[in-house]
Amino acid sequence: RLYYQQALNTRRYGSKYVPGSHIYRYLDVQVDILIGQLPEEILGTLLSPGYRLLAEYDIEHGLSLVETAAAWYHNMLNISDPAAKLHIHRNTVTYRLDLIRNKLDIDIDDMKVLQSIALSERVAARIHHS
Repeated sequence: RLYYQQALNTRRYGSKYVPGSHIYRYLDVQVDILIGQLPEEILGTLLSPGYRLLAEYDIEHGLSLVETAAAWYHNMLNISDPAAKLHIHRNTVTYRLDLIRNKLDIDIDDMKVLQSIALSERVAARIHHS
């Protein structure tokens, strides 16, 4: 029964948060399932300061710094993979990362900072889907 419920949750969240796939791994949506169990009034309090700063800058300047930082984290600080995932040139990734480091003074080479931004991105996606 427990694994059946886990499979149902994985399918439900996978189809929502991993579009374009018909196979979902529990590990890929585990965090989204946990976030989905939280009351909406709590979700906004989970957004990290680094995420908020990047999101505000994105809105003001029409950039995708949050998405770039999250891709940087998910691809373990590799330039080529985020560039391919985001469909942008490697130099654009480098430019955005330099902007985050120098202008916004966020240490995105620190995995804990990156993790908080990436998790906040997932929380924000849940807020916007509500």
